Amino acid sequence: MTSTSRIVLVVPPDMTVMVDGQEMVKESPCVQCKATKTRLDNKVAYEVVKSNSAEGQSLMTQYASQTSAPFVVVLEEINGKMQASRSWHGFRPDLIKALLADMSGTTSTRKISDRELVAA
Repeated sequence: MTSTSRIVLVVPPDMTVMVDGQEMVKESPCVQCKATKTRLDNKVAYEVVKSNSAEGQSLMTQYASQTSAPFVVVLEEINGKMQASRSWHGFRPDLIKALLADMSGTTSTRKISDRELVAA
């Protein structure tokens, strides 16, 4: 992992609901998104991007082959350009563990192959 690494979680957009005649914005009830955030919280810096934003749509178009939430992409500077070094969909504790191990400089207990990362 490089010092210019950027971890982005693309999550569903917020919902607007009516409560007692008032419009309220609520976070999407994405269980896998919340589980992923919980695993990353206080361990690594990450950004949350809504899937309906310009950046979210761009990331999904460039790197996603599926559309389940969350979509996690790790962007790193490669040859002077920010590119995805790994990505996955859904709550993947095995891939989160490997990412955290790589970021801390330790070795993961299970090697994640490039094929698994693409297939995830």
